[in-house]
Amino acid sequence: MDDVDIKEKDVDMNEIRRICSENTIEELEAEFEKFKKEFVEKHKNDESTSK
Repeated sequence: MDDVDIKEKDVDMNEIRRICSENTIEELEAEFEKFKKEFVEKHKNDESTSK
């Protein structure tokens, strides 16, 4: 991977399974798009992300 190696122990797989089983793919994609927009707005003026 790039600069960060993600290990399975870093992620609560039971929580991931619970979230995924309670939502459709469309709902998960909509939540992800919402998160991306909120993230961009929140960090729009942050110098570390604007390079």
